[in-house]
Amino acid sequence: MRRIFTFFIIAASLVGCTKDEIIPTDPNTITGYHNNIQTKTDFGTPSGTSIPFVWSEGDKIWNGSQQSSAATINPDGGASFTFGTEPAGTVYYNMTGTSATTAVVPAEQDAAKHLGMNGDFAWATISDGSFALNHATSYLWFDIASLPADHTLDAVAIDAGDALITGTAQWNGSALETPENGSSSATLLVNKTSIADAEVVMVVLPAQISSATITYTLSSNGVVKYCKQTVGEKTLVAGSTYKISIDFTTASVYELRTLSFEDSDAKFTPYELEYYNNKQISKWSDLIAADQYGDYMLGYGGWYGECEPTEESHYCWYDENNTFLAHDFPYNYYTYCLAGGGHAISNYASNDYISHGSYTHQLTVYDKDANGLVTTGGGHNGSNNFAMHYGYFDNSEWNQTTEDVLPAIYFKDDKARIIDHLWVCLSTYEYNCLYEGNGLTEPLGDGDYVKIEAIGHKEDGTTVRTSIKVADLKSGVIDDWTKWDLSSLGKVKRVQFNIVGTNDNGYGFSQPAYFAYDDVAVRFEN
Repeated sequence: MRRIFTFFIIAASLVGCTKDEIIPTDPNTITGYHNNIQTKTDFGTPSGTSIPFVWSEGDKIWNGSQQSSAATINPDGGASFTFGTEPAGTVYYNMTGTSATTAVVPAEQDAAKHLGMNGDFAWATISDGSFALNHATSYLWFDIASLPADHTLDAVAIDAGDALITGTAQWNGSALETPENGSSSATLLVNKTSIADAEVVMVVLPAQISSATITYTLSSNGVVKYCKQTVGEKTLVAGSTYKISIDFTTASVYELRTLSFEDSDAKFTPYELEYYNNKQISKWSDLIAADQYGDYMLGYGGWYGECEPTEESHYCWYDENNTFLAHDFPYNYYTYCLAGGGHAISNYASNDYISHGSYTHQLTVYDKDANGLVTTGGGHNGSNNFAMHYGYFDNSEWNQTTEDVLPAIYFKDDKARIIDHLWVCLSTYEYNCLYEGNGLTEPLGDGDYVKIEAIGHKEDGTTVRTSIKVADLKSGVIDDWTKWDLSSLGKVKRVQFNIVGTNDNGYGFSQPAYFAYDDVAVRFEN
């Protein structure tokens, strides 16, 4: 669908006091004035494409190491500030920093608060007892006038790619420096149904953005919905406001449904694993093998020539009445068995990748916060259950797996949808081998890497790929649940997963081909 992306750049005009304004006689008190376009600390009523700045109750300014009393708002729109001693030189407007020249722009902001509490930073030179601020931060003004009347705008978030737009930044006398512990993302909490102009403004640090993604979170009748917007290259200049407009009547608004693997979220119709003594599967935990390696539930009976699963009855699961995602162990190495690839449900987790880092713990996820081997809390966001992938294709003569039988998740109702994202983490077996190696593989060396690939199958039969690097010596090995955006695949009916890397023991890829995934989010459009 067509999306409307409109940008206006407004340079904040800041001027000093006029000759008819009265200068306070108290030498410890100074006044910040405006003239037509106001000095700030919050946005007033928009006029055309610009928003004037106004002072807010509770504002304070700094002079050296002393902070003023709270502002007294004057009838003419100015504000007076009193210090313990007579101020001189430069003043700073900084409501979030711990000192005058340390700016802090938080990654989470609240539209109910004025801009100063969301990280606005400005400076001015005192002249004859007054000043007019110059702003060193930038501002994103989100125009959401098209919000449907029956919807609430809960939040607006931005992902600015490599550009650092929030964090702690030092003032060097002319500009804010590169932020310490900076972030490329920011979220503005809104939670309003009726939104007036200028109420949706985010404070950001000046930056050069090559591309950014805006995510709007909406809700209606208890259903949370989302809308994404992509903006191109922009230079965020100090003291300037950038207007971003979206037309919700033409944009794609969607609901996100999540496959969590938690028992409380199970909505599927109970079924049986016939080959496994007709085991009843009524919740996700029923699919967790008691023995991580060799359990017949995982098809190892077929691997050993006993209790063989069949095409009609083998390890499978279906998130019925929710995301409609499903998985079946692929037929590989002449049977349906995890040894030939698959996605097994698990709740095993450990922080001890030495003691619990062999193939006998193939369903154990690495959890740095666990205390030994546990069966609770190892999933994403402290949940219990997750899926463990095993399987790879490396085109070597020793690997009989072909790309068409790589383990996959698919929409069982045969509809194509966008998988927005999922969360990935490494198994203890993989983690151990990457750091320690074993008899089959060397540990990760200089120039080595491991990536997970996703292969999306579209309705027209074409495929599209994306990948995430989970280990290399330069950036390290992921040690926690990591979000993987799969939306670039577009609408797909099926997604296969493969693990590739540089370690090769002469028989092909030698690192364990495992990774855990959880909380798979799928878009359902209105």
